[in-house]
Amino acid sequence: MKKKKLEAELSFEFSLIALISELKEFKLAWHINAAFDIQLVKKKDIELEFIKGQNLLISNYFHETEHSYIRILKNKSIISFGEGPAFLLPELNKFDFLILIKGYEDTLPIADFKNKIAAIPKVQFAQAFEIENLKSKENLIF
Repeated sequence: MKKKKLEAELSFEFSLIALISELKEFKLAWHINAAFDIQLVKKKDIELEFIKGQNLLISNYFHETEHSYIRILKNKSIISFGEGPAFLLPELNKFDFLILIKGYEDTLPIADFKNKIAAIPKVQFAQAFEIENLKSKENLIF
């Protein structure tokens, strides 16, 4: 019997900023709410199940308007289901948080957004990444 393989083209229509910070998620969300005058709200933790058995439980905060959203994700899984720590984006394992941004680029360029986040107290470093260059970019689709 001939096997058929389904190939799907994924679209990543958001920008990604990764940051290093000792802040807890709720404190980071509070600072971002104040800096951008938005309302990030704690949402249910995201559960990702992988074929190889390593599952992730990712904490997230979310703010949405009609045409845009901002999502803060903790890069390190809340619960480690395998050996050692598990990361949403393993190639960015030095970063504590990932911020997904869609729809704000027209009013505030991503570089300005990154600089404003980097100015938050106790944010040591913020870096924008091209999603297409990431090996595990599919982990950001939920």
